[in-house]
Amino acid sequence: MKTITLLLIALFLTLTPANAQVLEVYKDVSVILAAEGDAALEAGDFRVALKKFEQAIVADPGNVSAYIGLGTIYLRIDSLPTSLKYYDLALWLEPTNLTALELQAYAYLSGESVDQARLNLEKMQTICFDRDCDQEGRLETTIEDHVEEIASEEENS
Repeated sequence: MKTITLLLIALFLTLTPANAQVLEVYKDVSVILAAEGDAALEAGDFRVALKKFEQAIVADPGNVSAYIGLGTIYLRIDSLPTSLKYYDLALWLEPTNLTALELQAYAYLSGESVDQARLNLEKMQTICFDRDCDQEGRLETTIEDHVEEIASEEENS
C-alpha cells in the first residue's frame, strides 16, 4: 500500500499540465470511493470500507478523508498504532484538519495518552481561536471526562 501511494505521488509530480483534467477525474473518483467507504464504515462493514478507502487513496493519494477513514477503521478494531499512522498521514497532508486532530486525540485517549490528546486540543484551540469549533468543545469535554474517570478508578482501587 505504501509503495503504491509513493509511486502515485511520483507519477502526479511528473505529469504535465495537459493532464490536469485526468487528475481531476481521479480526484472525483477518489471522493466517490471515500464516500462509499464512509457509508460502509457507518454500516459496520469494515472490510468493504477498508477496500474503498484504499482505492480512494490509489486514485488520489492526497485524499485526506480516506486516510481519516482508515484511521477510524483501525481505531474501531483496536489497532491503535495503525490508526495513529493514518491520522498522522491525514495531518501531514492537511495539518489544520479538525476532524483528523479530534479523532487522533480520541485514539490517544484510548491508549491512555492524555498528554498527547491535550496537545491536539491545544492545536485545535489555536486553529479555532477566533471562531466556534464544535470539535474543540467535544474533545475538551471528552478529555475532562476521561481524566475524571481515571481519577475515580484510582480512588476506588
